Amino acid sequence: MCGLAGVAGDLNGKDADIAKELAYLSQVRGSDATGIVAYKTISRKFDTYKRAIPASTFLDLRRVDSMISPQADVLMLHTRRATGSWESKYNNEDAHPFHWNNIIGMHNGMISPAALNQLPHQLKGAIDSEQLIYNISKEGVDGTLPLIWGAWALALLDTEQRKLGFVRNKERPFAYAFSKDKKRMYWASEGPMLFWVLSRYGIETSTPYPQVLPEDTFLEFDLGSGKPIGDSWTQFKCEGGKEPEKKPTPPTGGNTGDKGAGRTTSASRSFTPQEAMLKMIEGMESQLLSFDHSTMPYWPKMKRKRFDGIVRSLSRVYKEWAEGSFVEDMKQLEAPEKMETTDAGKTHKDVAKQLLADKGCAFCCKDQVEDFELEACGIGSSGEVLCNVCNADSALRSIAQVQSSITH
Repeated sequence: MCGLAGVAGDLNGKDADIAKELAYLSQVRGSDATGIVAYKTISRKFDTYKRAIPASTFLDLRRVDSMISPQADVLMLHTRRATGSWESKYNNEDAHPFHWNNIIGMHNGMISPAALNQLPHQLKGAIDSEQLIYNISKEGVDGTLPLIWGAWALALLDTEQRKLGFVRNKERPFAYAFSKDKKRMYWASEGPMLFWVLSRYGIETSTPYPQVLPEDTFLEFDLGSGKPIGDSWTQFKCEGGKEPEKKPTPPTGGNTGDKGAGRTTSASRSFTPQEAMLKMIEGMESQLLSFDHSTMPYWPKMKRKRFDGIVRSLSRVYKEWAEGSFVEDMKQLEAPEKMETTDAGKTHKDVAKQLLADKGCAFCCKDQVEDFELEACGIGSSGEVLCNVCNADSALRSIAQVQSSITH
């Protein structure tokens, strides 16, 4: 799981600050490496830089600070969570972006090795993301994606044609928004994150809430058209290929001798606690995208501060995972309504009520104890408890539940 973020169009100083903050918050989606592209439309000049360090460190580099400037027309940023070998994790060259021919690209997702073998152009020793972008530079998006399967959200810049494009499939999220005058565009992997940053900087957008990029649709912007970026787009359908059906694994044992003895098929394999936790967090993406702030008043200062705290906390957890400190006890992922009794003779509901009374709701900070219900609330040793109002929102509830599980 990686993070895509950026700004484009008629940029100003505030937009440069927004780009930095989006990159900083995207560290929660990946802290192994960070990369940036700065592009000027008229001259077609660009600069790229990437390092196998977290965004919080990357953004403090003098070179990066000079690149994130309103002098650019496009600022693309990427935060990486490495899924390959340890050598790849610490290799600057495997960080994003990747530049081949006239295409500079960033990728969030994973491509099956079997799918990569379907591509007409092969790069020896390259990771899946670079293989994908290399083939797009040769065959285009419509000549590459139909050959593969897996997970992807892509940000692509054509430096010669002055075009900026985005595409995703159902496995990865992507959200974007335009300023009210449509002269500037903002994007991030997660809609709630983008909405919060734009609200924090007082940016009026053309829609009440960031738009979700439709699945299997390539959205392309003509930066050289002379029109506002919000009026210069075209789109076309671009679906990925279908994964071939796997043949059933024949049963082992009987007279087959030792061949295959002791092996477990993928269908019967159970997930380890680490894998289960990672799957749970990846599954939050769709719920986070459905968190529609447009139906709610703007968050008060305390609620925004609390959301920022949760993001930073999850970012710290990802770093711990990268260092090998995994969550081993998955009991907290069980439904909290089971009402187990604590050593002190109190039920979880009693404990949650006390936490809510003492510390307030984890997000709105209110102490609605009288109307508090136990169902699907987040209870943790850190005092993460949701009131009824916040608990009714599935996205907030998912964050609280993950936070609760991690703190134990």
